[in-house]
Amino acid sequence: MGIAKINALDSESIITRISGDSAVSKQIASLEKQIDSFQTSLADKKSDLGVLVSKQLDSDGQQMAEKLTSEISELRADLLETRVKLYGLMLGV
Repeated sequence: MGIAKINALDSESIITRISGDSAVSKQIASLEKQIDSFQTSLADKKSDLGVLVSKQLDSDGQQMAEKLTSEISELRADLLETRVKLYGLMLGV
């Protein structure tokens, strides 16, 4: 993706779109969907963990909290990796 300055009399007449290879456009759309999915899952797991730790935890609750913490960590790593791929495609790296 390049950067350009555009001069136009009517700014409403300017339409932006990803140009070039349609396969890259499809990859970008797919990665954006994955990022949305990861963010939704991450928010849900954080919420679940917040509810769980607001209670007095027994051994089962502690195990569940550890599991949720591990899943949150994995989701963050997946989210970061997917963003790197997306930005790489967008910048043509």
